[in-house]
Amino acid sequence: MIFCMAMLEMAGVASIMPFMALLANPSVVETNAYLSAAYRFLGFATSQAFLLFVGCVVLILFVGSLTFKALNIYAINRFAAMRAHSFSYRLLEGYLHKPYSFFLGRNTADLNKTIFSEVGEIINGALIPALKVISGGFVATLIILLLFVVDPVLTMIVGLVLGGAFTGVYVVSRNFLRRLGEEQVLVNKQRFILASEALDGIKELRLMGREQNYLKRFAKASKRYAVCQASSKAVGDIPHYAIQAIAFGGILVMILFLMSRYGSLQGALPVIALYVFAGYRMMPALQELFKNVTQLRYYVAMLNSLHADLSSMQVPDKAAAAAIEAEGAAPLGGELRLEHVSFAYPGAESEAIRDLSLVIGRGNSVAFVGATGAGKSTVVDLILGLLEPTAGRITVAGQPLSGGNLRGWQKNVGYVPQTIYLADTSVAENIAFGLFPEEIDMQAVERAARVANIHDFIVESLPEGYATSVGERGIRLSGGQRQRIGIARALYHNPEVVVFDEATSALDNATEASVMEAIDSLKGEKTLLLIAHRLTTVQRCDRIFLLEQGRLCAAGSYDELLADSEAFNRMVKGITEKEN
Repeated sequence: MIFCMAMLEMAGVASIMPFMALLANPSVVETNAYLSAAYRFLGFATSQAFLLFVGCVVLILFVGSLTFKALNIYAINRFAAMRAHSFSYRLLEGYLHKPYSFFLGRNTADLNKTIFSEVGEIINGALIPALKVISGGFVATLIILLLFVVDPVLTMIVGLVLGGAFTGVYVVSRNFLRRLGEEQVLVNKQRFILASEALDGIKELRLMGREQNYLKRFAKASKRYAVCQASSKAVGDIPHYAIQAIAFGGILVMILFLMSRYGSLQGALPVIALYVFAGYRMMPALQELFKNVTQLRYYVAMLNSLHADLSSMQVPDKAAAAAIEAEGAAPLGGELRLEHVSFAYPGAESEAIRDLSLVIGRGNSVAFVGATGAGKSTVVDLILGLLEPTAGRITVAGQPLSGGNLRGWQKNVGYVPQTIYLADTSVAENIAFGLFPEEIDMQAVERAARVANIHDFIVESLPEGYATSVGERGIRLSGGQRQRIGIARALYHNPEVVVFDEATSALDNATEASVMEAIDSLKGEKTLLLIAHRLTTVQRCDRIFLLEQGRLCAAGSYDELLADSEAFNRMVKGITEKEN
């Protein structure tokens, strides 16, 4: 399409010469060999009729080139839009397949910025300009070749003047644009993070009256971002005015030069018309070409950032992943073992878990206790397969927790975090989280809700029962209700193992008691793993593991630890004093 558009553009420019020659001197049809041959071949009776025909040809070529230009713009925009979809999809797919440790060091607002804002900006600021550079460059090259054939000396002079002007402006501005682009990436990241933090923490900000603090910080980043955008666009537009002045002066010099060569205005008129019409068609293209080149320079930093993210993506083979998913949950069938497991977070100076060995029997309820930073959540993340040990190994029924075994294990584990994430959808969709509405098994939803002691509340108190929307992050529900929906979600797939990661620590005593009823009802049926600070949460567990600085300090039942472990007694005393 670009080739057809360029050929029509060149043909339209070339056709202006015979038309102007006929217009200036109709008798040229008899003296010019080419025009004379066309005149006789087409059978025209008068030169006026032939002039009208040539004028119609010029018009048709002009309209045709504009039509192809419009189609070319549509094709460019459609291609760019599909690439935006492709890039966003690949980024999200790649992020979702990243190791869990990746998310510990990245801000989700930054990831959202990359998926949506940066992809859109790169498409509009880099890909579309690049495609327009190719398209406009091809058209300009053919027109320059035509002018070179007509008058090589004049074409080289014009090319050197205009080319020198464009090159000079670009050389002066390129480093400035690069610095602007780097700053734009930085302040755009700040904008997204600040807006996300302010909206996520609106309750605390409102109560503390600190909305203006966030607004001031956002305004600073947002204004700087606007300055970067405006400056880059201004640099791209500057040559528009400078080149206009150069072109106007060049036309005057060219007219005088051609008149001196051809001896009269009438003789020089066809060539003058050719160069003027070619300039009329080329100047916008050249200015757009320069503007797009400067845009590309401005977006180099963002392109590098996106390329780094895309090149680091390791998406598993879809057929292999589908085969693993189709295998279903692997039954526990035996005990869970951690054998001399150690783990250090990337960049950390010390290990979070050190030489940890323990055994969890099938159907047991166990708890991990210890001070903040003792490594409780890290142990659970290792057991869940979200983190990979840096030393030692984890086995389930004698099988290592890796590869296909890992996915089978994870599909047989339910997880209840301290803070339950609820999407702005129905209760049923939140319990069967991640499934399409048509895939939801309502019997499984109700079964899980009954076990979590939330079914009666849903059917009796919510206006649309399981179809009721919970609001963004479950804002229409109380903390205890959100927690019980989280428990129901963990039980939806009827897992053999359920992990409670400080699932009651944010609840009051009465709400905790009702949630613990739901947890107690699972004993004997499920293998339960609890992380807790409250003694009431862990007292009834079969076994308690006390961690200190990433090491296993003591293990046993609640009564055994009270009798044998000084460290456990210190912890119990501290918790009791704090609660009282």
